[in-house]
Amino acid sequence: MTEEQAKALIFSMRKEGTDQLPHMNIRGKEESIPGPGGPIRVLTYRPEGNGPFPVYLNFHGGGFIMGLPEFDDAFCHRVCQELGVSVVNVDYRLAPEFPYPAGVEDCRAVVRHVLAHPEQYKADPSRMAIGGDSAGGTLTAGLSVWAAEEKVCSFKCQLLDYPPLDMKTNAFDKPVPPGAIPAELAALFDNCYRKPEQAGEVYCSPYYATDAQMAAMPPTILITAEQDSLRDEAERFGMRLIQAGVEVTARRFLGVGHGFSMEQCMDMEGAILDDKAMVESQNMMIAGLKKYLFD
Repeated sequence: MTEEQAKALIFSMRKEGTDQLPHMNIRGKEESIPGPGGPIRVLTYRPEGNGPFPVYLNFHGGGFIMGLPEFDDAFCHRVCQELGVSVVNVDYRLAPEFPYPAGVEDCRAVVRHVLAHPEQYKADPSRMAIGGDSAGGTLTAGLSVWAAEEKVCSFKCQLLDYPPLDMKTNAFDKPVPPGAIPAELAALFDNCYRKPEQAGEVYCSPYYATDAQMAAMPPTILITAEQDSLRDEAERFGMRLIQAGVEVTARRFLGVGHGFSMEQCMDMEGAILDDKAMVESQNMMIAGLKKYLFD
């Protein structure tokens, strides 16, 4: 596939997503946060009352090359309404226009901004959690390493929802169970996002965190999917966390593929699809947030 063909495919995939927006019942309030490459668009969700409330930062999926915070809107709305948590749902920069580490830098900027201006979000910065699905999970794990090493803050927990944690191993060398994202497409995502020489960096591939970096991570809720080529690396990562002394709540969801927890979550014209695995995975994440943010 030529570079022009790859870009055409990516833009086509993005358009499929944006075409759904007019049919979605979005509850988040669109705002912006100053970022290293210009304003960072976010969707915010604030509970009723004065607060301060615990705060959750959400990073959407999409293979680092597509995706929007709107696709996680129903989940973020649930977190806000069911738990009384302030939520900031982040629209970070995407590759190939903005390859690694642009998205990482945007997410760091959001963390720093919320910590510096908690009153804008009715937030208690001492009770902050982060999480994301797919690429958002990768960004989450990298943020946990960064926050501990730079002494930025201490997250109460992290949600890792079928994350691609190893951007160094060739996609063709990973398992491809029935229903998984084809290796050709996964390799395209990887090559658009990072250069080969960057792939082993911990903020690109948290899988390669040192034992000390693993031990400094917050309690983790880890979700994997049986029919996902990323399943094994995420589960090995979870085992390393446990060996490092981190509290981990993990579940492999059977009979489902990558994207199951948020893909079915889009609230179309006010009707939320009742998908059992999607509901159970979201309930698991919400239970984790409740446990660690209100302990």
